[in-house]
Amino acid sequence: MKLIVHGAGQEVGRSCFQLQTKGGKFLLDGGLKLSQHGAEFPVCIGPEDIQALDAIFLSHAHLDHSGALPLFDAWGLRAPIFATKPTKALAEVLLLDAFQIGRLHHEHLGYEKFDVEKVLSFMQKIQWRNEGTLKGLNYQFYDAGHIPGSSTIQLEAEDKRLVYTGDIRNTDSRLMRAADTQYEMPVDVLITESTYGDREHPPRAKTEKEFLASVGRTLARGGSALVPVFGVGRAQELLLLLATQDFGIPVYVDGMAKGVTEMLFEFGKSIRSVAELQKAYKSARPIKGHIQRNSFLLQGKQGIFLTTSGMLTGGPAMDYLKVLGMSQRNSILLTGYQEEHTNGRMLLEEQQAYIDGWKAMIKADVQQFDFSAHAGQSDLRRLIRQTNPHRIIAVHGDPSAAQSIVDWAQAIGIPASAPKNGEFLTI
Repeated sequence: MKLIVHGAGQEVGRSCFQLQTKGGKFLLDGGLKLSQHGAEFPVCIGPEDIQALDAIFLSHAHLDHSGALPLFDAWGLRAPIFATKPTKALAEVLLLDAFQIGRLHHEHLGYEKFDVEKVLSFMQKIQWRNEGTLKGLNYQFYDAGHIPGSSTIQLEAEDKRLVYTGDIRNTDSRLMRAADTQYEMPVDVLITESTYGDREHPPRAKTEKEFLASVGRTLARGGSALVPVFGVGRAQELLLLLATQDFGIPVYVDGMAKGVTEMLFEFGKSIRSVAELQKAYKSARPIKGHIQRNSFLLQGKQGIFLTTSGMLTGGPAMDYLKVLGMSQRNSILLTGYQEEHTNGRMLLEEQQAYIDGWKAMIKADVQQFDFSAHAGQSDLRRLIRQTNPHRIIAVHGDPSAAQSIVDWAQAIGIPASAPKNGEFLTI
């Protein structure tokens, strides 16, 4: 059995791993990576490889795990894609949005809209814990606790058992239950994400308290809070948090955050409490399109604006930034990691952002809060000790983060490696 790393080797993004067994060829995820050069797709893989696949196992909907799937369709993909029902629904939203953004930026992604629609038709919806077999490969999905529908995937072939974590969070959050990590034993190979392999998250309760206090200070000085969020997961987490406190000022929900939140009402089993989410959403006020948004901004209405995109790379957040960013009374509260060459990163480092193609100084107070949906260093170590694999392959992490997992695993007697993109591993 062989594993080929096509993406997420000593990097965060474009997760894509090919498993070759005596019975067939399979992919774990097919993501893309956004950089200053545009969309970067998996490496060392082409149309012939895609056409020879027997199946793709999709861990979750985020574009760094699903974004290359339409390109694979354009290359001639004819294999089934196994994913949970929420993952398929959320992937449709994210893939169509990515296509539209590419068009707006005049970027040719190598596929057309019909490739997005066709690749979605290949998705076969499965449930957590249900077992399946294809070409001599047994597979089983487990709740990964990362975003709604996210899965850790267990695979068995040739007397070997592999567990691919995907993106995982093995502690509870307001939105998500902790990951289900009761895999079949023994685990021969653990392919683990290592995004935070070299650092911890601050205590979530402390982060929540500081975030709410910052919102309160902003409102007390007569300002508004712009809260850029990722539409899937982060928006709903912050909506639930904001609902715990009555600020006397409305919480407005805009952009993709609206549709995704309403969609999740149909997938109650994928989150901790659909009733709590419905209650929080009911207490907020959805913004109905750009006309109402512009009306609010022109009137100078005070509010807490929860909207996409999370890194200020587009979406309604840019409309709010144009207005709210120009006053010291307001705050821009970033709620997640800000990649290089994004407006969010520029705001943190330079107090500037690109607005309508021009670099502008931002007067609003800018803060960042860690609401990550990934396991931190100690959580990853706890997962490894619990799983007690015979071998570890660390992926989806910057070189230092992946190497930190490798060094620690080897110190406790578990062989480990952090392969680079393009590497072949024998299992």
